[in-house]
Amino acid sequence: MSTDIRKGNFKNDIRKTLVAHALFPVLAIIVLFLLLVFLFWNYSIVRENRQCNETMTEYFDMLIGAYSDKCLEFSSGPLPRYVEDDPRYLANLSAELYETVNSLPVHADFFVLDEGMKPLLSSNETEPQFLKGKPGELLGLKRRMARDPGQTFLEFSSVSSSLSGTVQMEIGRAILVRGQVEGYLVFVMNSDDFLRSISNLPCQTVVADQYDHVFVANNYQFHTLNNKVQAPLLGDESQFSYQKDRFYVTRSTLNSGLQIFTLTSVTALYSMFFFVSAVLVLIFVMMTLSIFISAKRIAVSKTRIVDELVDAFNCVEQGNLNMRLHISTGDEFEIIGESYNMMLDSIKELIRQNNEKTRENMVAEIKQLESQFNPHFLFNTLEIIRVLVKLDPEGANRMIINLSTLLRYSIKGASTEVTVREDIAYTRSYLEILKARFNERLTYSVRIQPEAEECIIPKLIFQPIIENSIKYGFDERSELSVMVTARFLDSDLIIVIYDNGVGIERQKLQEINDMLRHSHNSTNYVGLFNVHRRVKLMYGDEYGVEVLSDEGEGTAVRIRLPIYKRGMLASGEETSC
Repeated sequence: MSTDIRKGNFKNDIRKTLVAHALFPVLAIIVLFLLLVFLFWNYSIVRENRQCNETMTEYFDMLIGAYSDKCLEFSSGPLPRYVEDDPRYLANLSAELYETVNSLPVHADFFVLDEGMKPLLSSNETEPQFLKGKPGELLGLKRRMARDPGQTFLEFSSVSSSLSGTVQMEIGRAILVRGQVEGYLVFVMNSDDFLRSISNLPCQTVVADQYDHVFVANNYQFHTLNNKVQAPLLGDESQFSYQKDRFYVTRSTLNSGLQIFTLTSVTALYSMFFFVSAVLVLIFVMMTLSIFISAKRIAVSKTRIVDELVDAFNCVEQGNLNMRLHISTGDEFEIIGESYNMMLDSIKELIRQNNEKTRENMVAEIKQLESQFNPHFLFNTLEIIRVLVKLDPEGANRMIINLSTLLRYSIKGASTEVTVREDIAYTRSYLEILKARFNERLTYSVRIQPEAEECIIPKLIFQPIIENSIKYGFDERSELSVMVTARFLDSDLIIVIYDNGVGIERQKLQEINDMLRHSHNSTNYVGLFNVHRRVKLMYGDEYGVEVLSDEGEGTAVRIRLPIYKRGMLASGEETSC
């Protein structure tokens, strides 16, 4: 499609979009609003309500479980009536029960009874509700414990008949010895103590037993006059209406039969949503009318400027950073035009700075990598000279001449690249120094393909590898042979430094090659890593060093380089040697 056709269609598309599709934004925003309502409902109402319910469920489950476990623990203990004459036992028993109730967030009164329901030991002198009544009369908790002594029971007893009166929760179990009931252990908790636990919850909470008798609640509108849960709360629906209000409710039932209801009023939320929806509908109806009226005028007046912007950005997309805008409309489009021109200037400056910084960083790192091994081989050479001065002065003189040659070469010029011939000449001087030190123990050979001698390579590339061969190749061997080769393979220059030394253990070889693959050195092979790093920085990730070795058979270090002659990198040529 041509640019002119695209521009004409763009003008028509603006008018059609603003006029024929003016209602689409309204529909999209309404859908978005409904989605937000759904999310808000789930995360603000439902999630909060369920979290409250889970909190209370865990709280009551923990508390009832702790007291029930204590009842179970004492259910087969010593007979209270057999130890009445031993005050130490009663003191220890009392201390243990006090320790239990004091360790829990809601303290309970405990009562140890004999088989006739007479208190033997208690933490409260006031008679609990379940013991009141006619002598010998078995009702409520007393009747259930006596009838089924192998179970732990939970019972509610009202202390006051008023709607907001105190209710007692009783947890008890019979104490059995050889199958006979010898007493009872009962824990009693007041609902007033639980009110503090639910007073800070963001939800309204009702706790009732399995028969719907309310134990504690922080809102009394869900009580009946006989202290039972209101019927709407007992339905299966998650929402219900009650007294002109609407609630979301979560209900859970504990193993003990306790029911926990958490309620959140959603009436205000519904009212807010309806009001906001009505306001949004009114606003977007007015927006739609306004768009119908001004659509044609906007399409005509703004299309020309938009076309200029499109052309300018197309030029940038194609890499042309010289296309500038000249917009003088006095509105936002003029600001866009000025910002576009400033953006072009900033991009060009950033590109220039980035290229310069990248070049500086690469040169600096290459220089730093070169300098890392120079002091190392210099130290080794001086150590050899120190020995030869005493044993062979003439040999020491030759080594000093070779060393001066090496030093002049290492500091000669600022170039980081030399020909293979130049670096091999330096390498021969280095090998002569080693030969003077090891005499007949060391032999070497250099085999360079004639066509490869004029190819350029990183400076000082042979010496660190040969130094590693000498350092690690001898070990306990009396002789070592080192061979240096350079040849073409396909479109690459392959340099191989081979020694017939002791080789490298398989695990160590794996570590070295992993180091080279990941460009992170955690080994002692600093010179090897530096050569590999320099090659990658100068020529790219497809080039570098590879180590091949068999333990006891020798080691070959293979360096892959691109084939360049002197001057080819500067001129940008890509022709191989």
